[in-house]
Amino acid sequence: MVLVLAALFCTVLLALSLGAAIRLLFCRRYRRGPSEEPEEKPAAALTPTMVFSAAGTMLTGMGAECAICLAEFSEGDPVRVLPACNHGFHVRCIDRWLAARSSCPTCRADANPEERAQVQEVAAEGV
Repeated sequence: MVLVLAALFCTVLLALSLGAAIRLLFCRRYRRGPSEEPEEKPAAALTPTMVFSAAGTMLTGMGAECAICLAEFSEGDPVRVLPACNHGFHVRCIDRWLAARSSCPTCRADANPEERAQVQEVAAEGV
């Protein structure tokens, strides 16, 4: 009985240490700094920002609120307007959004249609 419990204990200990070793390897792989892997900025993040003012800023769509964080724009907030659809968002909200997706969060329009058109032209020339 003692021999079976010792074998079971060793098996559990081995499984836990193997899991920890695998987790450590994956963490090291994904913790690389920006100097090791160049990060591409979304094309829409390169568009200029503007300062929101209730009187002068005209945005397409629903009122003056960011569709990502659902907070209303206040005077002086930095706002980025997507060129394809003229929807506006807080700069930090839209930058995070475009890091994961390439479409407008409100209407799903392509965030950078000019870049897509250039890629299609190059592909058509190569055929």
